[in-house]
Amino acid sequence: MTSDLSPGLWIGAFGAGFGLLAGVGAGLLGRAQRRRLGALQAAQAEERARLEAQRAEALRRRDELQAYDEVLALNPRVGHFLWSLGPDRLELSPHWTPMIGGGAEDRPASMDALRLRIHPADLDGFDEALNAHLQHRQPVFDRELRLQHALGHWHWMHWQGKAVTPPGAEVPDRIVGHFYDLHAQKLAEETLASDRRLFDSGPVIVASLDAQPPYRLRSVSASAAEALGHPRGSKLVGRRLDELLLPEDLPPVLEDLGAVLGQPGASFQREVRLRLADGGSHWHSLHAVIAGSEGQTVRAYLLDVERLKQAEREAARQAGELQVAVEHLTLSQGYAERLRELSEMIQFAASEAEAHELLAARGPQLLPGWSAALMLGGLAGQVERRAAWGPVPAAAVQGSAECWALRLSKPHAALHGAGACAHVEGRPAHSLCLPIPGLQGGAGVLQLTYADPLDADRLRQAEARAAALAETLRLSLSNLQLRLSLQEQATRDWMTGLYNRRHFEELLPRELNRALRAAEPLALAMLDIDHFKTFNDRFGHEAGDEVIRCVARHLADFGRPYDSRCRVGGEELCILMPRIAAAEARSRLEALRGQIAASPVHHAGRELPPVTVSIGVAEAADGGGPAELMRRADLALYAAKRGGRDRIVVWTPEHVG
Repeated sequence: MTSDLSPGLWIGAFGAGFGLLAGVGAGLLGRAQRRRLGALQAAQAEERARLEAQRAEALRRRDELQAYDEVLALNPRVGHFLWSLGPDRLELSPHWTPMIGGGAEDRPASMDALRLRIHPADLDGFDEALNAHLQHRQPVFDRELRLQHALGHWHWMHWQGKAVTPPGAEVPDRIVGHFYDLHAQKLAEETLASDRRLFDSGPVIVASLDAQPPYRLRSVSASAAEALGHPRGSKLVGRRLDELLLPEDLPPVLEDLGAVLGQPGASFQREVRLRLADGGSHWHSLHAVIAGSEGQTVRAYLLDVERLKQAEREAARQAGELQVAVEHLTLSQGYAERLRELSEMIQFAASEAEAHELLAARGPQLLPGWSAALMLGGLAGQVERRAAWGPVPAAAVQGSAECWALRLSKPHAALHGAGACAHVEGRPAHSLCLPIPGLQGGAGVLQLTYADPLDADRLRQAEARAAALAETLRLSLSNLQLRLSLQEQATRDWMTGLYNRRHFEELLPRELNRALRAAEPLALAMLDIDHFKTFNDRFGHEAGDEVIRCVARHLADFGRPYDSRCRVGGEELCILMPRIAAAEARSRLEALRGQIAASPVHHAGRELPPVTVSIGVAEAADGGGPAELMRRADLALYAAKRGGRDRIVVWTPEHVG
C-alpha cells in the first residue's frame, strides 16, 4: 500500500513519537531512581540507629565498668591491670604497692619483668594458663601464684583477665583484668592443714622422764616428733628437760618438780612452751605425776594449747579493734554512747541467747521507727532469726541465698519492694540488709525495714547508723563467741570432756542458792571407781585412763540436759542434779551403776576386769552450804565403800562421823 504522507510529514510524525517515548522512558527512569534513593535513605537511617544503639550500649558498659572499678578501688586487696601485647607494656593499679611492697618505681612495667618475680614452681602454670586463653582454649585467664614480696618472702595472689580484640582485628591486642591478694587466705589454709595433721596424729603427748636431774626422756608417744616439727620417727628419747623447754619456762618447772619428787602420786600442772625443730615454740598444758612405787619416774601429759593462746591474743586484738571502731564512729554522741553500752553488754553476756535478748530490747532505741531482725547461721544454707523488734520483718528461718546482702557480701537497699530480697515481707518504703561476716556458724545479716518514705537526709543518717550497728554487732558478737569458746575450754577436763573441778566449785554455790530460793530439792552424787589403783598397778596408767574415760562416757549419756557432770579428782566424779530429791536420784543412779558394771572395758587388745563404782548421794538442806553438801555426799560415798563397794548409799544423820 502506498502512503499519502509526504516525507516531511513522516519525519515530523517520527520525531513526535520518539519524543513521546523519550518522555515515558524518562518518567519510568525517575521513579526507579526515587525508589533506589528511598531504599538507600532507609538503609542509612537503619545503620544510624544501629550505630546509635551500639554507642549507647558502649556508654552503658563504660559506666558499669567505671562503677565496678570505683568499687574495686575501695578494696585494698583487689587491683587491676592492663597488658598491651604488642609493646609488652604492663600497667598495674596502685593497689600493687601495699600488696607486694616497694615503691611505684618497683612495679613491673612488662610481662617479662613480672615473670621474673613469679615463684619458679608457679611459672609454667602461669604461662600455660595465659597461652590457653590467648589460643581460645579457655574463656578467661585465671591463675593463683606466688610473687616475690619486696621484703623477700613469697606472697600469694590470684590473677584473672580477659583478652580484648579491637574492632576489625582478628587477634587481641591487650588483656585486662584484676589481681587479688590471697596471702592471708593461704596462710589460714596452711595453718588449718597443719592443725588437722596434728589432730590426726593425736592431740596429747604422753612422756616419761627420769625423776632426777637432768630429767632425761625415757619414753614419748609417737605423735611427739611430728607435733614438735621433727620428721616422724625422729629420736627424742634421751633428751634433757632443758633441751625441750624454753629457758624462761625451765626454772618454775624445776621448782614444781622439787616440791613433789619422792612422793608417788603427787602431781602439778603448768603451762609451758616446748621447743620446735624450726627454733619456734608451742604452748602446752603440762600435767606431771610422780609414778612408780618409789617415785622414780615422772609421768607427763602435754596438751597443745597454742591455738587457745592464739585465740586469747585474737580476742584481745578484736577487743581493741572494737574499741577503736566505736570511738571513731561519725555519729552523734548519744548514739555512739548507746552503741558502746550495747557492745559492752553483748561482750559480757552469759550466752549468745542473752546477747540476742539484749539486742531485741535495745534495738528500738538505736533505730526508732525501724523494724529489724538479726539473722544468723543455722542449718546448712540457712539463717535463723535470733533477735527482732517491730512487726516481724522476716520468716524465722530462710535460705541464705534469698538475701542479696549475703550473696553479694555488701549492703543491699530497696525502695517500695522493688529489687528487695525475697525474705522481705510486704512492700515497705525502705528495706536494708547488711551482712555480718566473720561469725562462728557462718555469716549473718541485719535486716531493716521502714514503712513510710523518708527524705534523703534522714535516710542517709539511718543507713549510716545501721552500718555502725552492723559493724558493732560483728565485732561484739565475734568477741563474745571467742570468750565463750575460751570459757568452755577452760571449764572442761581435757581427758574426759566432763566439766572440771574449777567449774564444779563455781557451779555448786549458784545451784544451791537457786534451789533454796525456789524451795526446790537439789541432789549431789559423788562417784568413785572401785579398786582403781589395781587397774593402774596391774595394767598401767593408760589402762587406768581408759577406765576413767569409759565411766565418763556413761555419765555424759546419763540424766537430764540440765544435770552437771564433773570430774573432781583422779578417779572421782560427781553429778549435780537440780529439782530432784535424794530418793529419786538414787533410783535413777541405780540404772547408771548397773550400766557401768555391765559394760566391758578393753585396752591394748584385751578386756579388763569388770569396772564398778560406789556412789554417795546427799540432798541440800536448809542452813547447809556447799561444803556441808559435799561433806555429806562424801560420807555417804565412804559408807558405800565400807559396805562392799558397787552400791549407792544416801546420806542420813547416822553417817555423821
